[in-house]
Amino acid sequence: MKQIFIISFLFLSVFVKAQDADTTSDFTLEKCVQMALRNNVDINNSAFQSQQNKAYHTQAQAALYPSVSGSIDHSLNSGRNINSQNNTYSTQSFTQANYGLSASVPIFNAFKYRNNIKKTDLDFKASQYDLQNEKDQITLQVIVAYLNVLNQQDQLENYKQQLLSTQAQMNHLDSMNGAGAAKPDDIANMQGQLSGNQISIVQQENAVKDAKITLFNLMNVPVNIDAVLERPQSLTDIQLAENQSVDDIYSRSLQNLPMIKEAELQEQSAYKYVQINKADYYPYLQFGASIATTFTNTATDSYGSKIGYFNQLKNNYGTSFGLSLNIPIFNGLQTRTNVKIAKILAAKATFNTKTVKNNLKSNIVKASSDADAALSAWQQQQKQVDAYKELMRVDEIKFNAGAMNATDYLVDKTKLEQAEITLIVDKYTYIFNSKILSYYQGDLSF
Repeated sequence: MKQIFIISFLFLSVFVKAQDADTTSDFTLEKCVQMALRNNVDINNSAFQSQQNKAYHTQAQAALYPSVSGSIDHSLNSGRNINSQNNTYSTQSFTQANYGLSASVPIFNAFKYRNNIKKTDLDFKASQYDLQNEKDQITLQVIVAYLNVLNQQDQLENYKQQLLSTQAQMNHLDSMNGAGAAKPDDIANMQGQLSGNQISIVQQENAVKDAKITLFNLMNVPVNIDAVLERPQSLTDIQLAENQSVDDIYSRSLQNLPMIKEAELQEQSAYKYVQINKADYYPYLQFGASIATTFTNTATDSYGSKIGYFNQLKNNYGTSFGLSLNIPIFNGLQTRTNVKIAKILAAKATFNTKTVKNNLKSNIVKASSDADAALSAWQQQQKQVDAYKELMRVDEIKFNAGAMNATDYLVDKTKLEQAEITLIVDKYTYIFNSKILSYYQGDLSF
């Protein structure tokens, strides 16, 4: 018992460590995407649906094969019964056995089965595209969430640099105050700025935590606030996207996006469903064949001797085969109603495909416009930051020389700090929109 407990404890320890491996180690963007794809509920549901549609397709194919069934019937009869051997009534107890094997195969059903095979194949392929679309959507969401964590961390680092800068000036004023050269209002203004920087850091640390919570929720794993995210190379060396027309992007998206392929396949499937229901207007022709034999313990020959079991099976053996034609005449308008509903569903699927494509075009127009605006804002903001840095270089000289008061100095310092934060936001806004455009072009990379 003690050994079992020790083994169980060791196994549990290994299992816990394996579980913690995904939440305690450093994270790469690729790893986060893989975890999300593995754990996401919608993706798993789409995978199950795809497997189910595959089974339906296999079943539809099997409908073309002959249907074969066998039967065995053993009975004990007592009282007044008909003896199957001589077709006369007798009052006695006897046993009887019947054996049969039958088969049937469809010959003509207005291509109903073949259209069903095509429909289930379209449904299966559509479900595969649905699965891929779910994966793409989750991948895009994880990328955006991951980059947002880095965005918030960059802002936090900037706030910390602001605090260091303010603290350096505070130290300078303290030195001047020790020599009696600092103005009281300058010291008060600088202390207020220092407190403001510290408050900004606290608020930004909370923003980083919120961003991590969002990311870990997408991965469907326990939140690890202390997780370290590696910075992708694409952020170190940002490549400006080439200018492409909306029509070019839209054309590529029609060829590459799973959501478009899924909608088109669902539309084709809906029209196959119309043909399947129309087949019920036509006759159904089927070929059937069977073999059967029987045995009873009361069977006797002309001399009164009982006939053996195997001899009876051989003597009573019989076969049959024939054609069966089922002609629909009237079934309460059921077929007509089914066809009408199928046509409605087909029209709905056509409308859905058109809507998906129209929404895609609108989203691409917006994403392209947002990306252009974000790039322009980022470039202009960089110019503003450069200008304010030069202004602060001059202000530093003046302030340290006592030629500028703290109020004017802090006004210019605040302008630079706000401009730097805005620059970070504009940079990531452009990256976000670039990723979305890449997704529409079928090139969603890490």
